[in-house]
Amino acid sequence: MKEALVLRFIGKTDQLTFAQLEEQGLMEVVEKVDYMPHNEVVKTLAQSQILLLLINNTPNVLGVIPGKIFEYLASGRPVMGVGNPEGDSARILRETEAGKMIDFDNGEELKREILRLYQLYKKKKLTVNKGNIARFTRKHSAGLMAGLLDQMV
Repeated sequence: MKEALVLRFIGKTDQLTFAQLEEQGLMEVVEKVDYMPHNEVVKTLAQSQILLLLINNTPNVLGVIPGKIFEYLASGRPVMGVGNPEGDSARILRETEAGKMIDFDNGEELKREILRLYQLYKKKKLTVNKGNIARFTRKHSAGLMAGLLDQMV
């Protein structure tokens, strides 16, 4: 399975992430891209098999929703998150059925999820129901905001 794995990190990534990957002997499958124009990032996301969403383990982690999650959803690709499974980012992944959030310290569940996703990849069944993510698009959000503004005036 490791021979089929490429972990591509685009943009700024915490050095702790790379130190942990080094500890696990995974640096041989890591690609670091310091900068990529946004339009290329969007294309790369859509061409990726699985998107990795890392949420920092901080005291306010339950309310953390990085903007990246919305670009991930828009790409239509499955998301594997590592963070608090009770946080808002995890809730979004559950509601959209676009992915799963694995707890920071649950290595066994992380292994199971990687294996499950790999099996789906081999069967060419890595998909996301785009209808489930429609309410998280900019267009939908703008419509909600317009409706609220209409109510206020």
